[in-house]
Amino acid sequence: MPSSGYLEINTDQGIIYDDGGENQNYSTRINSIVTIFPTTPGATIRISGDYFLEDHYKSIIRFYNGDTNSTWELASVYNSGCITVKANTGPLTIRFIVDTETPEAGFEFSINACPDKANNINSFNISDSSSEINWHAGNDSTNWIIEYNTWHFSLG
Repeated sequence: MPSSGYLEINTDQGIIYDDGGENQNYSTRINSIVTIFPTTPGATIRISGDYFLEDHYKSIIRFYNGDTNSTWELASVYNSGCITVKANTGPLTIRFIVDTETPEAGFEFSINACPDKANNINSFNISDSSSEINWHAGNDSTNWIIEYNTWHFSLG
């Protein structure tokens, strides 16, 4: 995460730190934005991890669905805790703000791409007693079987 300005990252997995990094060498008066774009077509970005920030009037992290043009705020956090946020569209934007001369802010988030949208229906079969749908998302093939109004789920 830069200490100021804007950065774009294209990745399906990794770790993102605050501007202090693993060494916690924090900058003062931070106002930076990072947008993470998935490299897998059709995937969305999910981040999860811990944050240890100062009081809400000194530091805050905001998460937006989409790129920097998005005003759809998914979450806004301060103080300390853990969070998992997933974009509803491809990219996810993080805005990190620190308004103090003695920052103690920090976070570490894991980045994961989620190719969980069906992008190719392989087969669809209907009989008197069951229906079967086989679809492909990312590197996984999934098979859904419905029998007598009861769901049976298997991964193939």
